[in-house]
Amino acid sequence: MSDIVTDERLREGSELCTSCGLCCQGIMEKAAVLEPDEVELARELNLKPFVTRDGINKFHLPCPLIEGNVCSVYMSPHPNVCKEFQCILLDMLLSGEISLEASLKIILKIKKYINLIDEKVSFIDSSKSFLALIQDCWDLQQHLNEELLFDISACRYLLFRYIMSPSKPYSIDKLFLTPCSYEEGIE
Repeated sequence: MSDIVTDERLREGSELCTSCGLCCQGIMEKAAVLEPDEVELARELNLKPFVTRDGINKFHLPCPLIEGNVCSVYMSPHPNVCKEFQCILLDMLLSGEISLEASLKIILKIKKYINLIDEKVSFIDSSKSFLALIQDCWDLQQHLNEELLFDISACRYLLFRYIMSPSKPYSIDKLFLTPCSYEEGIE
């Protein structure tokens, strides 16, 4: 695959991001990191920044600035984390490893599983991200019937395989998955 990112791939990447929005919706994380010099900007944007026990500046997710799947201030100044985050699926699209059509199918499938799980899980702990919640369910095997176990398994796989940032330690599974055709078999 080519390392050259064309204008067409950038347009497709933008379409993918505005169709997805999972990174802003608090699915993987409950907060996003701010650079120290971005705290005042975050306040101006009404992101309600806070400082962790470790002294890291953050703001809560889901982001209050997201409308649907789109950032309402994307063309204005906003935190670097919002500009710099790139999921695995976007990396694959930009490098030509996967088509926009196949990427959008993956996002639809992930959202389908998220909705199915949300409907079935009455023990949601809103203090955790969706991913942390289903990881807890998976680890403890609590409240899981066969159907919910399948939905969680499928959702976890898709999130880890296509969304989680390669810089995260739990994304190392990308290195062990065998290459396959992304165009086929994704419904």
